[in-house]
Amino acid sequence: MTKTPHQLTKGKYVFFGTPQQQQGENVLVPYFTATGLCLTENEGLISGKVEQFDISHLISKRSVYVDSERSIEAHKLYTWPAKLGDPNAWAESKRIFFEDHLIDHPMEILFELEENQVSWKYISPQDFSEAAAMASTSPEFNEINSGLSLKDKVKG
Repeated sequence: MTKTPHQLTKGKYVFFGTPQQQQGENVLVPYFTATGLCLTENEGLISGKVEQFDISHLISKRSVYVDSERSIEAHKLYTWPAKLGDPNAWAESKRIFFEDHLIDHPMEILFELEENQVSWKYISPQDFSEAAAMASTSPEFNEINSGLSLKDKVKG
């Protein structure tokens, strides 16, 4: 039985391992999932969990990537394939982006937009670690978090 991946919500994340290509019903282009550590706040309490997430929305046309200088449509972050009509070429282009720019790079979902789209930015490993230290987390979360080598994409 395949477990349904969680959707991204407001919080801090770090994805690890290898992005997994998924083929949904009535979907021309496969989507990707990844296992991640998630820190969310509810009524002033931060909790951390380990879940499988649908990460394809991070680079969809209606999602927004934010850095210190601008906000852009997130789909402009990765290199589009030369063969635009080829679903396999799209999937490969997305896979490469996820492996190079998402895995082990802490990020924050700033806002949830319509239809599972999000506004997001990279955060520093220190920001993620500080939030994790204040969170209520499981032994599994702590074990994974202590073994990760987080990469820094934050300019500054």
